[in-house]
Amino acid sequence: AASAPSSSPPGAPTPQPHDNLDSAHLVNSLASLYMDMGRPGDALPLYRSALDTAQGVLSPNDPELAIYISNLAGVLHDMQQHGEAEELQRRALTLCERTLGHGHPMTASTLSNLGEMLAQRG
Repeated sequence: AASAPSSSPPGAPTPQPHDNLDSAHLVNSLASLYMDMGRPGDALPLYRSALDTAQGVLSPNDPELAIYISNLAGVLHDMQQHGEAEELQRRALTLCERTLGHGHPMTASTLSNLGEMLAQRG
């Protein structure tokens, strides 16, 4: 039987997991630029895409995932989607607490983000 045709040109390097993570970082950065420009509607699908990519590459226990989760939570909060935003921010906090511990700066920052969300909701 013939092998399936490759989508990459002959001799092209095989994509590695870090390539996908680099893509997630770039997409996340673009989403952040949209947020800085006051365009959360444009940022939202990019943050979702970056998180999906990162989840496909990183271990579910990698604290770096908390960054992607928290960024998505932030844009959702800005777009008044408070329920999903709070759920995601709590997920990010749980991940940080479990992997980094309660005293880590990233855990503290994630907890602060959750506190700000809850305070703004009233």
